[in-house]
Amino acid sequence: MMKQYVRNPNLDLPLSAYAWGTSETEDPTEIVSPKLTKHGFNVVKRMGEYFRDHLYDEFLNVTCQETFAYADNNQRDNLTALAFLSGLYPSCKELVPITKETELLFEQGQDPTADCPVCSKAGGF
Repeated sequence: MMKQYVRNPNLDLPLSAYAWGTSETEDPTEIVSPKLTKHGFNVVKRMGEYFRDHLYDEFLNVTCQETFAYADNNQRDNLTALAFLSGLYPSCKELVPITKETELLFEQGQDPTADCPVCSKAGGF
């Protein structure tokens, strides 16, 4: 076993948004919400740059008006799409992901914490 990858059971990480510096309210019980960090934005932008360097020219030579992307209407997904697009199409500064009437790719209409019905029927989770 590789010991450097074993999680330390004595390490108690805080779950409060205040402790992580992501709090949006004065409520001390607010838990950390999924937000995209500046580092995460830059990593995803670099991923877009990588795809730009390795995709077919026919795909990348479209005009900005011909290009679009969908994203869920939440901060993290929207900024992730924006970061990827800014790396993939750096000349399309006005390009923003469409968030209206988009369906979730996963958990469509389900509570995100709900068990997956397909997995449960297959004997999984």
